[in-house]
Order: sequence, then structure tokens, then C-alpha cells
Amino acid sequence: MAPKGNNGKNGNWRASDDRMTRMKNVLEAQRLACHDLVGEQAFNDLYALLKSNSVDEASMTDLSRMVFKIISYDKSEVIQMMYKLLYLESQIENP
Repeated sequence: MAPKGNNGKNGNWRASDDRMTRMKNVLEAQRLACHDLVGEQAFNDLYALLKSNSVDEASMTDLSRMVFKIISYDKSEVIQMMYKLLYLESQIENP
């Protein structure tokens, strides 16, 4: 069965308005969960780091050091949550 959606320009598939609404709701819930776990300042710092070009250029060791300067080890689950948040943002920005 073909995915539900709309044909955009040039026949490219585009997410339906209903799916976009659901993704935006999940995005907001994800953002709130991250805030609750690490607080606003750590969320903002981690978000800025993960969106920056330094992530692309950093080794895993360097990235780990940068991340754990922002959050404590016991809050490391927020990293996966932040990547999900970034993924959702990219899907919403580029449907």
C-alpha cells in the first residue's frame, strides 16, 4: 500500500497535513521531556552543540567530552532524545 501523503512539486511525495501535525506534537513533547530531564540551560547548550559544525568535525571522544561538559553522565539518555528531536525537526522543515 502506498504511503498516504500528497504529491508535491515535480511529483515528489509530501507528508499529509495530519502527519505533519502529529510530528509537530511529538516534537513539542520531545522538547519538553528534554527540558525536564536536563533543564533549560543545558538543553539550549546541548542543542546548540549538536546543531553546530563542530559535531561534524569532532571525533567521538571529543564529542563525548563536549557533551559531558554540558550534562552529567547520569543524564546521558537525553542525547538519544535530542537526536530524535533533531530528526523530527528535519522532517518537519523538509517534508
